[in-house]
Amino acid sequence: TADAVDPAQTSDDYPQKLFDAKLYTGDGGSSTGITGVGFQPDWVWIKRYGATENHNLYDSTRGANKRIQSNQTGAETTEGLPSFDSDGFTVDASGSICNVSSQTYVAWNWRINGGTTSSNGNGSVTSTVQVDPSGAFSLVKYRGGLTGAGAATIGHGLSKAPVMIIFKGYGNLAGGDGQWWVGHDVLTSWNY
Repeated sequence: TADAVDPAQTSDDYPQKLFDAKLYTGDGGSSTGITGVGFQPDWVWIKRYGATENHNLYDSTRGANKRIQSNQTGAETTEGLPSFDSDGFTVDASGSICNVSSQTYVAWNWRINGGTTSSNGNGSVTSTVQVDPSGAFSLVKYRGGLTGAGAATIGHGLSKAPVMIIFKGYGNLAGGDGQWWVGHDVLTSWNY
């Protein structure tokens, strides 16, 4: 309930310590720190505000500067966000991705587990997971192993089954691109 939310809360599970949105203006510099997030983010989603532009996603499991785009199907590129910092992140002028001079950007920031990952063998494919201590969010990296029809199971590190999954192949895939897939409990089947 709303009355249970205490702004002075110091617990790591307090919502403001797990998510924050930040507006900033690009300066075109080669190394511009974006601060005021309140924590070191593990997943940063950046988009130029009020413009039809790409959505740039970075996470601390794959590493700084490893960009995928939620509105594209291309492979991961290396550019745009060279570091996750204690109170935000740093953007650079690489290809003018997240730091065009005088342009406004919005960055949605999630803290997961400070970049700490672990190996998860709870499935037919071993995964690398970074799990939020509250148990509500997990970032999972794995290498698919199917060579034909069939099913694989992937460990996620959460204490119960997720209600929503978003995934994408981020490497150069032989014979195809990296489509985005989304599953959710409200759908009548996870097989859509």
